[in-house]
Amino acid sequence: MANFRKKLIGNIQYGEYYKPIRSEIEKLFKKYKSEGKRVVIWGAGLKGNAFLSVMDSKTEYVEAVIDRNESLYGTCLVSGHPVVNVRYVMENPIDVIFIMSGVQYVDNYFLLTKAGFHGLIFDMDYLVKNQIGWEQIYHNNFEKVDFEDNKLFGYSLTEIQQKLLEILREVDRICRKHKITYFLEAGSALGAYRNQGFLQSDYDIDIALLREEYERFVRIAPDELDSKFLLQQRERGSQYFYPYVQVVMDHTCFVPEGFQNFNMHLGIHIDVAPLDNVSANKELQKKHFQKMQKITKTIWDKLHPEEFNSRNPFKKLIVNSKYYLLKFVPMFFLEKMQDREFAKYSDTDTGWVGDLCTHYKKVIAFEKDRLLPVGMMKFSDIEYPVPKDIEYYLGIMYDDYKKLSPRENGSVKYNMVAVSLEKNYGE
Repeated sequence: MANFRKKLIGNIQYGEYYKPIRSEIEKLFKKYKSEGKRVVIWGAGLKGNAFLSVMDSKTEYVEAVIDRNESLYGTCLVSGHPVVNVRYVMENPIDVIFIMSGVQYVDNYFLLTKAGFHGLIFDMDYLVKNQIGWEQIYHNNFEKVDFEDNKLFGYSLTEIQQKLLEILREVDRICRKHKITYFLEAGSALGAYRNQGFLQSDYDIDIALLREEYERFVRIAPDELDSKFLLQQRERGSQYFYPYVQVVMDHTCFVPEGFQNFNMHLGIHIDVAPLDNVSANKELQKKHFQKMQKITKTIWDKLHPEEFNSRNPFKKLIVNSKYYLLKFVPMFFLEKMQDREFAKYSDTDTGWVGDLCTHYKKVIAFEKDRLLPVGMMKFSDIEYPVPKDIEYYLGIMYDDYKKLSPRENGSVKYNMVAVSLEKNYGE
């Protein structure tokens, strides 16, 4: 029932989304078909399903759908299109790929080009939002994001990274002063390990602390931070929904697409994540993480209605039904549920800790004694703390951390709506 509802809402929401360019895409597909061009799309989710329902319900033009979800391989969508993995486009002479999600476009673009794909690759979100005509698409003759241009709203990536380092130095100063143990995590730990600094095209820094150290930092930081920084956390009246804090540099902005209407500080920042005790049992870890992710998603749904332009009030009601229903659920109740999951094993020394705040759709859990006591590695200017057994840590975070990911040759500018090193967003 839940999947049916999700697909119904997706078809309504994205069916409307694709309508403005429907005739242009149909002309383009007919042209491709007349020339024997082979076309696939990337994305078997809500957008992909809705797109095919609107554009190719009879499977005349698109021969397959690429997706990274292995459980879908060998199945067919409701439209009849088979779901395949990315190897399909290397093993078959595919001419054109449309990537459904603009958020995933950069990653998927570089994955394809690095693997040797030489056909055309288009970002469907970009085509829709910019109302690109079929002839422009056919001739690949329209303005696109230049991945070789390293400027971002007039700023170099190096300038942005220097601001991040300034925040990190302030956090490190406070932690040293109060003997708070932290370490670089995620891409920052990988950057320290591989480059002694930032990964190429990386525009953030992440640190992690055990829960008790995290709580100490949250208590101390507001009084210790220099006036140019602030601690951002959930509070009444704010749409900041993350279950961890950020140290933000005031009088800056770094705004990804989709966040421009959020009531929160959208400045350059460092994410500060807590690590909580989790079970040593893998199955229990999985259930714990899945429950936490559902609660976090519910909080997101409560705060943020879907962007949906339609004159039909009934369709608007259906698409945002969850948002309206959640108005009756107090935020403190959801946050209390979340806090209960954080504290589930707080009184038990399981020997394991996990990042229950993660946005990764997998379990991020570690043996505690493989993380602490911390080691030190150079990160750009000086040495900073990293997990004790950093290869163990990176092996859990990333499938093959010793290889460059396609994204490391990517573009930070993609899907950004505003960047400033001098003023807050909206000033």
